[in-house]
Amino acid sequence: MKATIAIPTYNGIERIGELLDSCLRQEADFEFEVLVIDSGSTDGTLDAVRKRAAVRLHEIPKSSFGHGRTRNLAVEMARGDFVAFLTQDAVPADKHWLSEIRLTYRTGWPAHTGNRRPARTAVRPSSAT
Repeated sequence: MKATIAIPTYNGIERIGELLDSCLRQEADFEFEVLVIDSGSTDGTLDAVRKRAAVRLHEIPKSSFGHGRTRNLAVEMARGDFVAFLTQDAVPADKHWLSEIRLTYRTGWPAHTGNRRPARTAVRPSSAT
């Protein structure tokens, strides 16, 4: 089984480096890819993504962005058997985040929990408001 971590972005330079590095450090016993769909960033987000050769980047015009439409595009482009979405300001809490989501998927736990241990946060909230 393979997974896709899909991240829609627009001017997300504040956290994109930390987010991508955290995604790329995931420890998993399955293959995964990181897919960024950017909708016209002008703040350095694209350069930060391009510096990480393992990240697949797809650019769309700002006018083509829609929360549902862009996520549907990510699903269409995904090479994984399942897709985990992150926003540009959410960083996985640890290096097992993706494996825990896959475990949720495989064991039939409700997908919206994202974690078998509800007391632990699966994603650190952004400090930026």
